[in-house]
Amino acid sequence: THFWLYAAWFTVGKLQYMFSDLWVTPHGTFLDMFSFIHQWIAYLGASAMLLYRRLVKLRPIILLVVFQSVVQLLFVPITRYAFPVMPFLTILAASLIVLLVFGERSLQEEHKLVITRNSIEGQATTGETSEPNMI
Repeated sequence: THFWLYAAWFTVGKLQYMFSDLWVTPHGTFLDMFSFIHQWIAYLGASAMLLYRRLVKLRPIILLVVFQSVVQLLFVPITRYAFPVMPFLTILAASLIVLLVFGERSLQEEHKLVITRNSIEGQATTGETSEPNMI
C-alpha cells in the first residue's frame, strides 16, 4: 500500500546506504579520514555517469558500474559490495575533473594530437600501421 516508500528504498535508499559508510570500522576511527574523499569520489563519479552516458570511450565503465549496482539493489545492500565499483567511480570522477579543469577542448585537442602524430610518423590517419599484425 506504500508503493512510493518501497520504490524510494529500493532505489535511492539502498544506493545511499551501500555507498555512505564504506570506511567505517568497528576498531576505531583511523579510516574516517577516507570518508570525505570517498564521498567526493562517489558524487563526482555519479555525476560523470550522468554527463558521459553518450561518450563511447567511457560507456563500458559506466555500464559496469550500473550493472553491478542494479544487481546489488536486488539483494542485500551491504557496503562491502560497493568496494568493487569504487575504482571505476574514481576513473569517472577523474574524467569529470579533467573536463571541468580543461574544458571540452581538451578532448578535441587530444584527438588532433593523435592524428598529427600519426601523420608525422607516416601512418595513415585511419589507424592503419605499417607494422605486421602479431596476433
